[in-house]
Amino acid sequence: MSVTRLQNVFRIRDLLDNPFPNKPSLHQIFREEISVEQDIVNETNNTGRPWATAEYQLNYTTNQSKYPINVNNFGKVLQVLKVTGNTWLPYVPVPFDDLTEQTYGRLLFDFYGVYGSVFPMSETPEHMSFYRSSVLNSQYMVEIQPMPATNWEYIITYMPGYIGVDDPLSAAIQLPEYAELVRLRAAMALLTYSAWYEDDEMNRKKREDLAKGFAYQLARKEALFSKYIRNINIPRTVDIGHWCD
Repeated sequence: MSVTRLQNVFRIRDLLDNPFPNKPSLHQIFREEISVEQDIVNETNNTGRPWATAEYQLNYTTNQSKYPINVNNFGKVLQVLKVTGNTWLPYVPVPFDDLTEQTYGRLLFDFYGVYGSVFPMSETPEHMSFYRSSVLNSQYMVEIQPMPATNWEYIITYMPGYIGVDDPLSAAIQLPEYAELVRLRAAMALLTYSAWYEDDEMNRKKREDLAKGFAYQLARKEALFSKYIRNINIPRTVDIGHWCD
């Protein structure tokens, strides 16, 4: 079941025991929600395990080796496939690596259009390299070398990187089973911006009381999430010895 950011915003206000409407404001809650989501995305991406993926279609045209990747959330590339048009072998993996490892040049003839028939190959002759062009206002780019002689379509599967740039409140978070962790982290961070009374001392006491409750809940949820992060790359083993007893 998906959990939208709008649902999270109202749940965060509920966890904060419904403070004044502008303390914190809707904008502050939303920005903190995005910040916490980005932390979780970074934590899971750093495991190397693709727990959330997206696809990008690149249409190659002859005599052009470099292409911008026009998505806001482009992150770590996991797989590149070439759409061959061959019924028996519709996709072939494309090697991708660093720019320094590229073989510059051109494939003189389009022999790889017959994958699986005359020239069966385990991967394409061309390579792809992904990089960021420029330092300020950088653009995600991909370079294809050697350049194929005809037009091709490629499917790039990647783990999302930066999130929430243009996403609406109706967008769903990528890890719904940890939605409550997102909410609690955000609520804890927003305590300092929250107010329920006109009296500063009463507000301070309220923050202390809520922080104690949040800390108790976060201790359990952070431990579960930490275990998930540690074990995400480890296959689960099942002992079946007792089946024979």
